[in-house]
Amino acid sequence: MTDAPRTRSSETWDTARDAYLAGATAEEVCDRHDLGLSAFRARARRQGWRRADQPDPEPDDDDLDAYAGVALPELVDLAWRRVARALDRGASTEAARWLRIHAALHARAQSEAIEARREEDHLAHLEKVRPGEPPRLFPRLAPDGRDVHDVHPKIPDDAPLTRAERRRQEREARRRR
Repeated sequence: MTDAPRTRSSETWDTARDAYLAGATAEEVCDRHDLGLSAFRARARRQGWRRADQPDPEPDDDDLDAYAGVALPELVDLAWRRVARALDRGASTEAARWLRIHAALHARAQSEAIEARREEDHLAHLEKVRPGEPPRLFPRLAPDGRDVHDVHPKIPDDAPLTRAERRRQEREARRRR
């Protein structure tokens, strides 16, 4: 069964022409206005819709501060929505590009969150230290070394040898022969 032919109003075609000549791609215009791509291109060719004939646009001031107030998690979410939109349109290359951007932003957001957590933990630790007392780098070791054997217990002389020590002694015995 075939689809019924679609007839669009002249206002729709005028809006599509203006969007195309303003810089939108033919695919974007057709998606936005529910037009067939081949019909759009045929009409553009027939009526002479050429971007090359348009006057040069005024140079834009790059507004680099457009995303200045946007938090990193919001940018991660925006990139993910762009991935989804590209996949919906079937633009796998564009989706792959946005996916790489999303991955980089997500990794950066995670590293910043981890660093912030470390800073919070460090500040919480510093609040526990009494004023005038030097911070202890190794909490299990006292500054005078009295807890050293808790961390590195002394091995008694009568302890059985480990497998590596037995092999080492056997190699030394063979060399002496």
